[in-house]
Amino acid sequence: MNYIINLLHVLFFFNSVYGFTIKDHFRIYEPHLLNHNWYVIGKTTEFPTDKPHKILLYDTPIAIWRNKDNNFAGVSDICPHRGASLSKGRIDKHSNCIVCPYHTFKYNKKGRMVQTPGQSTLRTSTEYNLKTDVPYYKVSVFNDWVYLYNEPMYEISPFNHPSSNSIWREPESYDPSYKYVLLDKIFNIDARTVSENSLDILHISEVHTFGNKKRPRPLSDKIEDIGPGHVKATYTYETSKDSMAYKIFNVKELIVENEYILPHYTVARVKFGIYTNTIITSALPIENNKTRLFVKAYRNNWVFNFDPLNIIFDKITENMMEKTLNEDKDVIDNIYYDYREGNFITKYDELVRKYREDYEKYIKK
Repeated sequence: MNYIINLLHVLFFFNSVYGFTIKDHFRIYEPHLLNHNWYVIGKTTEFPTDKPHKILLYDTPIAIWRNKDNNFAGVSDICPHRGASLSKGRIDKHSNCIVCPYHTFKYNKKGRMVQTPGQSTLRTSTEYNLKTDVPYYKVSVFNDWVYLYNEPMYEISPFNHPSSNSIWREPESYDPSYKYVLLDKIFNIDARTVSENSLDILHISEVHTFGNKKRPRPLSDKIEDIGPGHVKATYTYETSKDSMAYKIFNVKELIVENEYILPHYTVARVKFGIYTNTIITSALPIENNKTRLFVKAYRNNWVFNFDPLNIIFDKITENMMEKTLNEDKDVIDNIYYDYREGNFITKYDELVRKYREDYEKYIKK
């Protein structure tokens, strides 16, 4: 078992920082990317049925809930009556409304205040009332992640509903030969810095256990624009001779890629032989100095038609990725916030530089 664990440690270390593109399965909706406001806000298991849950996005509190049919809803967490936190209340199962814990005001999934204390009927008006109603948010689910569209909505109209088709979805999500595990980690720094770390090729050898300290720089590199707000860097990376990837698979060089999709998605893939390991990250900006990084780790190696074996390798994958995330956190959490801009010194800073420029344009828009 130690032999297997060591081998997987190498594989999943590399896949946490590199990647390659599968163009045949590249199903994204490029026209939406410059307005790509979908953020991962949690795993589906974090949202119990008929129980409100609060999330923060850029310091904005939002109440999320789902009903027995697995339909999600999201509204502002601030009751307009006296400012109570709606997520501290309950869900009325008959009306699928969130109930304020202070004075029993009920709000439906479109943010309309539909009932005041003592009323026996529900208000049916579709007109937004600034005094009584709250903004609502589009919420969608795909492959065990819950997504929220970061744009408050007020009017009820089929023309202003962002489609869940505009969620960027990794090609691996359409390929049944892959297995994945989910992780997340809180970082005490802004989301842009966390995303930049996922794109940084030069930190590998120093921060992570199985980096090639003798050859920390890629053998070759290329950067290309995939589409609006989507850029990919391709590297050739020499494996460490002490690594299991070299000793067992005789892999001497890896063709790897890193890419970003605005605002906070990153992809890292590594191709070794016939196998591909992929790490997808989505950074949720909770506050200026607090980020929750969601991670989905795919593999098409160590996949079996026997669930007990898959469970074992899922757990091994999870443990290895947890180690990698903790190694990153030890460094990132200690970056001096006022100096995080730094200076671009080497050519291997180019992907981060492009991401930062694109991100600044995105924020201004």
